[in-house]
Amino acid sequence: MFAVSWRGQSPAELLISVGEWLEGQHEFEAAVRYYAAAANLEQDNALAYFRLGKLQLRRRNFHEAAKFLEKATVLTPDHAPTWYLLAQAYYELGDCSRAEEAATKAQQNDPNHSGAFLIRLRCARLRGDAEAVKTLLSDVPKGLASAKEVHQVASEFGISLSREQRMEGGNQNEPSSNA
Repeated sequence: MFAVSWRGQSPAELLISVGEWLEGQHEFEAAVRYYAAAANLEQDNALAYFRLGKLQLRRRNFHEAAKFLEKATVLTPDHAPTWYLLAQAYYELGDCSRAEEAATKAQQNDPNHSGAFLIRLRCARLRGDAEAVKTLLSDVPKGLASAKEVHQVASEFGISLSREQRMEGGNQNEPSSNA
């Protein structure tokens, strides 16, 4: 059952609440309509654009995701999860330059954002940029030093990790993203 309180909420906030509930019910098309309606009502509603972008990313509509997330970053330039999702969209579109730029902005707002770090590392790896890989691996976010991907990239580029990073390397679990 879905219940929503309207007191103190704008119509756009109510639409977003319904969209979130629909998304939780896997009614993605309907959720998109509610988020879009919220964005149409309040064109400065960053959450509506964030939700639209996140949902389009999940649906693998990367161009649409990027379009909505770009709007959200203009409205909330200090929100690391929005920059991270935008970086993901650009990465999936094959645009590593823009992906790295967005991931860097995510990390400027949250230095320990592991997802943003991994996008930057993947892009440096794809470019074959040993210096960028070395720089990134010199400052791995907390909890990510044990990630298998970090150790693989270090090995590929012949980079020795710090003693602490090597000790954490026994755990081969991948971290979850920070979105």
